[in-house]
Amino acid sequence: MRPTFVCFALALVVSAFAGPIPLAKRDGPVKENSYIIKFKSDAPADSLDTLKNGLTQDGSAVSYSYDAVFKGAAAQLFGSDLSYVQQLESVEYVVEDTAVSVSYTQETADGSSSVEARSDVMSSSMFDKRAGDGTGVTVYVIDTGIYLEHICFEGRAKWGKTFGGYSDADGNGHGTHTAALIVGKDHGRATGAEIVAIKVLGDDGTGAQSDVIAGVDYTYQQFIALGHKRAIATISLGGPGASQPPLNDALRAAIAAGLHFVVAGGDGSVPTDIVSPANVAEANTIGAVDSNNQKANFSNYGGFIDVWAPGVDIDSAWIGNPTATQVMSGTSMAASYVASILAVALESGEKSPEELSQSLKDNASEVVTFSQDDAAAIRSSTRLLAQPF
Repeated sequence: MRPTFVCFALALVVSAFAGPIPLAKRDGPVKENSYIIKFKSDAPADSLDTLKNGLTQDGSAVSYSYDAVFKGAAAQLFGSDLSYVQQLESVEYVVEDTAVSVSYTQETADGSSSVEARSDVMSSSMFDKRAGDGTGVTVYVIDTGIYLEHICFEGRAKWGKTFGGYSDADGNGHGTHTAALIVGKDHGRATGAEIVAIKVLGDDGTGAQSDVIAGVDYTYQQFIALGHKRAIATISLGGPGASQPPLNDALRAAIAAGLHFVVAGGDGSVPTDIVSPANVAEANTIGAVDSNNQKANFSNYGGFIDVWAPGVDIDSAWIGNPTATQVMSGTSMAASYVASILAVALESGEKSPEELSQSLKDNASEVVTFSQDDAAAIRSSTRLLAQPF
């Protein structure tokens, strides 16, 4: 019997390993010794335990277990542990954990600017209330957090969860500014919707892709736990590189399950096809225009832009005190404008992400213009400007 047992044990060891999976290198800065691992769809249920139990180097440990958007993990891996993980049969890919950040232009804290600030862009008083105010809809803002005490939220903002070891507060302001443009009184249109802070970025507006995926995973879990209650998630951040497979895969899985995503197109004045997660085709990717409906000089462009929206010199809520405001510019502001429109549209009944995205485009106006210097944008971009519907 002993030879039979040895052969069986050897077969188990061999089946757990395969040829090494190549390490996907990423452009730009990365979180040192941090990696994102995705398991194959048919991987055994104990794949994460197998991975954990095989780590032998000091400092190696699993940071996150992803359970909803895909089966995987983020881990700190040192020495031979990286090659160990690359050889596991259950692993689909291993990628470096890239840095991500918000991108925007900040003006003065008193709301002044070199040009007149647009405080009327999404003012609730501008819209016909018969169309609704987003009551019954939940918006998840995956960002720097939200200053819950700001008066514009009227008690409709709450803290969801923080990832990355940061404090449970918005010390940056970007998350608060964008949240108010969606649901804030005197700033957004969806003044009946609830908004939830999912903090994945630090007070400097930067973070790691692994933290963002954890935030998306958590948001997806909440969406499922609440019975697919009408919900929208916004994500106004990104990193360099044509594709960030884990983050893009996470968004696609959540969208496929019915969670609507609005994504900022990015502020590098480059094609969206080289920016992640702006290049997730299933999401609503938004570019920014100025007050003349011309493409903002900073806005990314290209085939992944679904619609454009106001994003230059936008006045909204800020951190520090309950009445603070700030003027900012960016595709983050434009994305928030669209999220507010979609939240109101969802009040009247659930639509699939594909259906709602089509309605957004069907109701948009083909009025966006481009400067003479934007030849590439002219050739590759839609001219649709988002409109309430």
